[in-house]
Amino acid sequence: MDAPSRAGRHQEGHHGMTRLRSIAVIVGIGLALTISGCGNGPPEVAGAGGGGGAPIGTAGATLPGTAAKTVSATSDLTFSPKSITVKAGDIIKWTNTGSVPHNVTFDAYPDLSDTSQNLAQGDSWEVKITVAGTYAYHCTIHPGMDGQITVGS
Repeated sequence: MDAPSRAGRHQEGHHGMTRLRSIAVIVGIGLALTISGCGNGPPEVAGAGGGGGAPIGTAGATLPGTAAKTVSATSDLTFSPKSITVKAGDIIKWTNTGSVPHNVTFDAYPDLSDTSQNLAQGDSWEVKITVAGTYAYHCTIHPGMDGQITVGS
């Protein structure tokens, strides 16, 4: 009687381990899918392809045309105004009105950023965004110096 009960316990133990392995495999697959689905890229902007797709605009020290909006980079380490709204294709001009250097950096769109040069007092940087969406930017020299552009169609 002892032998059959030992065999029964062995089978129950084997089934328990198989079930535990199955659960572990399912949890592992679920975790892998969750992690791979998170992504590390910038959020998608309507029609922009999520950064790395088609260009969303142009930038430079001087663009052809007149700026629709002007943003000051100030000695108080702020962008003024902090938030602006423009139409697609409008030019936005940042001017350093302060006495310390600043820059305009779009993390999700480095081709719009002026990080290769810092804006000294009186210098300007212009951007024309052609795709509707919301675009965050900041000064990498001064943490907390942030701004936002909302581009309508």
